[in-house]
Amino acid sequence: MRTITILIASALSNASATPGLAAESTLNNDITVARAIPVTVRGQPDNAADNDETCRALAASFYESVMLRQAAAGRVDGARVLTALDSVINAFKDLFGTRCGG
Repeated sequence: MRTITILIASALSNASATPGLAAESTLNNDITVARAIPVTVRGQPDNAADNDETCRALAASFYESVMLRQAAAGRVDGARVLTALDSVINAFKDLFGTRCGG
């Protein structure tokens, strides 16, 4: 669970980086982080005590992925990035439905 929290915090801090060239690198890093979160959560055993915390982390990560997608929509190379983010968003939706019953 700490891994998820660290990954989310990293994505949030990267999202507030300086604009310009750093923004493109930041967006690519954020996509990489977003891809790693569902894989990390899938690898964790089901534990009822941590389920609520896991569901909150998944919801927050899903929100961040959607916000990243919105930022990527205006980019010149947006189609490639949007495809990657769409797969991440779909993975979050599937995982959230499986883990959190929603």
